[in-house]
Amino acid sequence: MNAEDMKLDYFHIYLIRALDAGQAVGLQGQFDRRMGNAKLAFLEWFANPASKNREHTFDKNAHLTGYRLQTTDEPMRVVAFENQFGRQRIVIGSGTHLLAPARKRELWSERLDHYKVYKVLPAEKPLDKTVELKDQFGASKVIVTCPYGFAVPVKKKYEGTFPIYNDEAHLTLYAIRPARGDKPMEFAMRPIRVKDQFGTRGIGRFRSLLLAVPSIKREWKEI
Repeated sequence: MNAEDMKLDYFHIYLIRALDAGQAVGLQGQFDRRMGNAKLAFLEWFANPASKNREHTFDKNAHLTGYRLQTTDEPMRVVAFENQFGRQRIVIGSGTHLLAPARKRELWSERLDHYKVYKVLPAEKPLDKTVELKDQFGASKVIVTCPYGFAVPVKKKYEGTFPIYNDEAHLTLYAIRPARGDKPMEFAMRPIRVKDQFGTRGIGRFRSLLLAVPSIKREWKEI
């Protein structure tokens, strides 16, 4: 169940200095009966495709920007899923972020979905798995701990409608921390320009935050 199998990469997600957004979008995923409205409050994440433990990446052009959402409360749901770390069961709350396809200097990634991220409610034991990550910013060893969010592919409406291309592949976002002896996760200067459907932004400061892992959702229900 690697990136090639899932046709979706691992992503190293970085926290950036928050940048105002303000756009309103329509979103509909597998948890939604109809298209719902959401507002993008600000941009606060940037994600690079990453090689985990020297595995091949699926699409080197696949980048994501992460926007904080302003949405209404949603029902809690129990989700069972599977990925390279095994089978897990989590409880999720309301949506917190929209992950949008983006690019730096590369070409646009073909058929990369938008994802709505739902907050994982604390309960899961940490995985405590040490992995080696390598992306366009460099290589590091990190410890993968608890699920932070669960991301579902969504149809997006904004200046046109963007369909779901890969409805089986989801992303589980795990908190990570540096492995013993590695560098602390402090903000680093890496000035780049990032473009997505909402515009072009200059970003300069990054701090390693999360690892997004391709996952298959096995079952879910509202509670």
